Amino acid sequence: MDFSVVLPVYNERKALPAFLKGLFHALEKTGKIFEVIAVDDGSTDGSAEEIKGFKGIKLVRHPYNKGYGAALKTGIRHAKHDWVLIIDADGSYNPADIPALLGFAGEYDMVVGARQAAKGVESWYKKPAKWFLRHFANYLTGMKIPDLNSGLRVFRKDIAMEYERIFPSGFSFTTTITLAFLTRELNVKYVPI
Repeated sequence: MDFSVVLPVYNERKALPAFLKGLFHALEKTGKIFEVIAVDDGSTDGSAEEIKGFKGIKLVRHPYNKGYGAALKTGIRHAKHDWVLIIDADGSYNPADIPALLGFAGEYDMVVGARQAAKGVESWYKKPAKWFLRHFANYLTGMKIPDLNSGLRVFRKDIAMEYERIFPSGFSFTTTITLAFLTRELNVKYVPI
C-alpha cells in the first residue's frame, strides 16, 4: 500500500529538524512507497526554508495563514496515492507510531492514533465545551470515540475528497472528518498511541 504523508506546517522551524529526521526514519522502516507533502501555511519564521533543506519533501506554500484544515486540504489535493496519512509537524505526535496505524489500513477506511494521555494542561474554560462536543459526537455516531480530534491518522483519499467542501479550514478539520466517516458507517479503527 503506497501512501502520501501530509504535514501542515505553521511556524515550526525549530521543531522541524528533529521531527523530520524521526519521520523519515519511521517511514523508511515501513518498507512501503510514500511521498511527503509539507504545506507551509504562511509561516513567518523560515519554516519553508528549513523544509527545503530536506530531500524527498514536496513543499506547497500558502501565501498567508489560512488555517490548519486549509493546509490539510491543500496537502490532500496534492497527494498522489490512494491513502493519506496526516501528522502534525510540531512534534506533538511520535512518528514511530505510524507503522502501527498503517498495519490496519486497507482493513479499515480510516485508522486514528488515539492519544492515551493528554499532553500539557488544558484550559479550564475549554473543558466544558470539549466535554459537550465529545458527548455530542458520541451521540451522533452511536459509538464512543476514543479521540475525536487526533492529528495522527491515515485514511482513504477518495472518501475524504467526497467531503472536502464541508471540511473547515480551522482546527475542527479532524473532528469533521471523524464524524463524516463514522456517520457514514465506514470502518474506523482507533489505535492507542
